[in-house]
Amino acid sequence: MWDVRETIEKDKASRGSVDDAIEVDGCLYLKWMPAALIDATIDFRRKDGDPKKIDEDTYNARLKARTPYRVKGKGRPRRTAASGSTTRPTTRRNTPTLTTRPG
Repeated sequence: MWDVRETIEKDKASRGSVDDAIEVDGCLYLKWMPAALIDATIDFRRKDGDPKKIDEDTYNARLKARTPYRVKGKGRPRRTAASGSTTRPTTRRNTPTLTTRPG
């Protein structure tokens, strides 16, 4: 279960990781995303006198630049052209199996 909370300026933007993904601002991204993109929200929320503070245009540009690093869902299985069925294996639900004995 994920516990996603709003980050504070002193906290890191990355709150956790799963395999090759990190959680940044409530979304999963690949862990090799550049640090400037990871820290975009922290840099935007800095106080006005801080030299690392970024303006709103830079912030929006960094958020848009995160898109290629976002983890995408696998989606639904594709249908095969020949059979019209899905490519994932089917499972049986409580189906009794009849066996015959030679005799």
